[in-house]
Amino acid sequence: MPTFILGAGFNVDANTEAGPIFGESLYVGRYQIECGYPLVGEILNLCFGLQVLPAGKSIEDLFAEAHERRDYGPMTKLADRLREADFRIATRLASDKKRNCYRKFFEAFGSSTF
Repeated sequence: MPTFILGAGFNVDANTEAGPIFGESLYVGRYQIECGYPLVGEILNLCFGLQVLPAGKSIEDLFAEAHERRDYGPMTKLADRLREADFRIATRLASDKKRNCYRKFFEAFGSSTF
């Protein structure tokens, strides 16, 4: 029985696979909900309000420096976005009647350990 260790890149195609997700508003009607799993460039803007990395820094450096300052805002923003994506996108993919790539993978290896 295979064992799989899934990392951060596992959801890289989830946004596309799930397709657009819409909500309804009394004020604006139907609208697209921006809730995808963020890529590094999006994390930079979402968590730090930056468009480009400072010279000589990585996104990991920025998180480490914020943590050292006890500034948990960037991590909270990232965690909130990931929870939203898990709720919206993972729920859509898990309940989708058609066989998306994730469903096929988990069905093919249903007795494996993840």
